[in-house]
Amino acid sequence: MVLQDGQTFNQMEDLLADFEGPSIMDCKMGSRRQMGPVTPTSRRRRHWSR
Repeated sequence: MVLQDGQTFNQMEDLLADFEGPSIMDCKMGSRRQMGPVTPTSRRRRHWSR
């Protein structure tokens, strides 16, 4: 935690700084929920994500 101008912030650090050629995998788990009607754009997006 860092205090700056009377506000508290989380301080981030570079966890990969000691690695020469790090590989990163970003996994998202869970379910998606459709928030509205399907539009032509979202239909195209879904087609390319298969």
